Amino acid sequence: MSYRDFLKGNEIVHADTGETLAMVEWNDDRVEIHEDQ
Repeated sequence: MSYRDFLKGNEIVHADTGETLAMVEWNDDRVEIHEDQ
């Protein structure tokens, strides 16, 4: 992932393609990022 990727809701999407790169899970004391394989 690069600085051009950005957070949109609970998904990190690629700035150019709009492709979902990872899902973000918000917990009380931490954020978990689940990258698509």
